[in-house]
Amino acid sequence: MKLEDLKINEILGITSDTTFSIIENFYIKKYGSREEAEKVFEDLVNSHDNDDDLQAAVTEKLKKDFYYNYWKVIIEIFSESTGCKDLLKRMSDFKASESSLSFKKIAPKMLHDYENYMKPAFEEILDISEDSKNEIISYIHKINTFSLSQTRKELGYPDPRTFNYWLIFLFGNKYKAKTKEKGRNAGKISLLDYIKIVSAFILRHDESKIDFSKPEKMLERFESQKSTHKKILIELEGYYAKLREKLEDVNLSNTYTDKFKNKKFDINKRKFPYVIYSIIEDALKNVTHK
Repeated sequence: MKLEDLKINEILGITSDTTFSIIENFYIKKYGSREEAEKVFEDLVNSHDNDDDLQAAVTEKLKKDFYYNYWKVIIEIFSESTGCKDLLKRMSDFKASESSLSFKKIAPKMLHDYENYMKPAFEEILDISEDSKNEIISYIHKINTFSLSQTRKELGYPDPRTFNYWLIFLFGNKYKAKTKEKGRNAGKISLLDYIKIVSAFILRHDESKIDFSKPEKMLERFESQKSTHKKILIELEGYYAKLREKLEDVNLSNTYTDKFKNKKFDINKRKFPYVIYSIIEDALKNVTHK
């Protein structure tokens, strides 16, 4: 999704007059009063001889005070990502880049200005109703659609049979009909459904949301999904044959029943979601040492 695809201004009814009022309110808050804000811009006007130079100076000031270049990078990381894995990869690359160093230095002041000047300036001028918020959310879901096939491949399941088994295991029959659809638009799901499915597969049993502050850790989980359960279990315990005998006991562990009640999983599946690995790992800390 590109930035130009976001038509939030239309939904909120933001006009050029509204934008000017928000900017004006921002500077009043930033400099403490209307008089002080006007003085700053009067000095800016008086220090430039022609309109072109003045316009360039005002534009540069707006970009600096609103941290335009920094917000632009953040927004583009999200808006240009094709999925959760791609987003995490972009965030990881950004953390490793030189740009990240300058961002870390400016982040505290940027956050301060956002909380104390930008956010209240916006909220005081533009009172967003719950209906408008819901409309924005619905609009974002509408223009961001995914497919079960795309999600399956992103999660590391080339075989739809294995993926569909775990999809039904985790969500019951919620997506069963979509797994049987044919044609170009087969298996279409919303952004919200996509996030729910990805989260159900890659989060630990005791986690509630994806930790975007640690993209490397989350990316490792996507990679683990590519491996067979035999390889993962060997990494957990070292002796696959011995450990496999104990998988039946995992279904009875408190860790497992707290998450899935009495619903048992097929230990013969070639691949397990990360959530299952996390349960096995925790359960075996007790089971293997009894």
